[in-house]
Amino acid sequence: MILDQIKKNLEKQIFAVFGLPKNFEIKWQTPPNPAWGDLALPIFEIAKTPKVQGDEIVKKVQKLKLPASVEKIETKAGYVNFFLEPNFLARGLAKELAAKSLGKKNSGKKKTIMLEFSQPNTHKEFHVGHLRGSVLGQSLVNILQAHGDKVIAANYLGDVGAHVAKWLWCYKKWHDGEEPGADKAKFLSKIYQEAAKKSEANPEHKKEVAQIQKKLEQGDRTLLRVWKKTRKWSIDEFKKIYKILGVNFDIYFYESEEEAPGKKIVEKLRRRGIAKTSRGAAVMDLEKYNLEIFLLQKADGAALYATKDLALAFKKFKKYKIDESWHLVDVRQTLYFRQLFKTLRLAGLKKIFKHLAYEFVSLPEGVISSRSGRMVGFNEIFEKVSGLAAQETAKRHKGWPKKKIERASRAIALAAMKFDMLKQSREKQIIFDPKQALSFEGFTGPYLLYTLARINSIQRRAGRGIEKIKHRDKLKIEPIEKQLLVKLAQFSQITAAAARQAEPALVAQYLFDLCKTFAEFYHAVNVLKAEPAERVWRLELIKNIKQVLEYGLELLSIEYLDEM
Repeated sequence: MILDQIKKNLEKQIFAVFGLPKNFEIKWQTPPNPAWGDLALPIFEIAKTPKVQGDEIVKKVQKLKLPASVEKIETKAGYVNFFLEPNFLARGLAKELAAKSLGKKNSGKKKTIMLEFSQPNTHKEFHVGHLRGSVLGQSLVNILQAHGDKVIAANYLGDVGAHVAKWLWCYKKWHDGEEPGADKAKFLSKIYQEAAKKSEANPEHKKEVAQIQKKLEQGDRTLLRVWKKTRKWSIDEFKKIYKILGVNFDIYFYESEEEAPGKKIVEKLRRRGIAKTSRGAAVMDLEKYNLEIFLLQKADGAALYATKDLALAFKKFKKYKIDESWHLVDVRQTLYFRQLFKTLRLAGLKKIFKHLAYEFVSLPEGVISSRSGRMVGFNEIFEKVSGLAAQETAKRHKGWPKKKIERASRAIALAAMKFDMLKQSREKQIIFDPKQALSFEGFTGPYLLYTLARINSIQRRAGRGIEKIKHRDKLKIEPIEKQLLVKLAQFSQITAAAARQAEPALVAQYLFDLCKTFAEFYHAVNVLKAEPAERVWRLELIKNIKQVLEYGLELLSIEYLDEM
């Protein structure tokens, strides 16, 4: 990548001039103001090394020779600032973009990662909280694959357990034989909320729910038939939503399939003395690791999440030959995963596990809760956001046919919802406000789509295909154009950091910054009315911006439009 190549060449000279040790790591920074340079080398880091005296640094900087990639070097406020040569940058970017290699890693050791994400529970409605985990997961799959890793996208559905027993109890007791009609999600959600309230209100009801769970685990035929039928309602609904979102899985795991093997593993851990029996329950004493007591299986033999997760972990590494297992699950499960991973190591599975924690989503009205009913299902919120997008699109394009408005509003709504889930660090909570997310101004998905539509409009008005630039070295590149060149050159580093940190927000923020810089460029210079040489150059620059913007949106799994 062009920026990596420039840094590498500069580092050779810096190491030689300053006499830095081989293990010294140069931590490049990007100056907050383009007037201060394009790359910054912190002097205080170099001053810590044995062979460098503070008062000699400035003299040694003066010994640095300007390579073709650098226009000038300045020392200021504790930094060595490098100003890149814009024509050199433009040439390098043109080659990378022509080869479609910008933002991709083509070398280095490749890992096989199984990324488990989304994981909704059957017999509940897919809500806005599930949306964040699903779009985060899909964008991570895209980013990791672009980085060169092989990724197996996995979804682990909670199709058994206390919540399912509670739902089946309520259904059998008060709704036996009822069919859901067109909106299966609402039907499932309504019964779950009813079950939660009624089971909490009466101790006898709790006992009945426990009996249902035990019967289901023992394979009661009548109950199994109802479970399979109602389970399918949920799974069918989930898959419809995944299709809308463009979320794809290579494999589905189900908790029901892991119960029996999980119980066998727990029994083995007991026999080996790794797990203990406490009041009839199987537990792991992890207190010496500051991880408390970890419950593996109930005293009555009923399986827990841990029972099933132990079995699934062994299956993943044995059957799929993966190098690492990543779990994208909300932050409330942090302790649980630390306990699970420690138990797996003690059980002999010394592999790489990662819990990628993300904060939950709330609405302006409050926190989402399936039990309380304070929950907005995905279908409901998608219809609402699509409706608002359709109204805005119809206002802007009164001549558009209905189908075109529907297609555009759907894409705008999805961009608004997805980008709002991705733009913040996954470690930050989100308050999802549909109206704010749909804004065509500011840090939103529709703003990115609008920028791309504006570029397409410029290209349509430009007419014929973009001409090749003659005498590239003689181009007069304006400061705002150089800012765009530097921004484009940073894309590969951004995608690499996003893969390394498992943080799609880095890509989302980058795309927004790129669009803002393009807006400044668009208002600062003429494109179509420029002199012939500048016109050709600026059309090429716009083409490059479009290519990076489109690819970045694809990494975030956001569909874009030709016009808006």
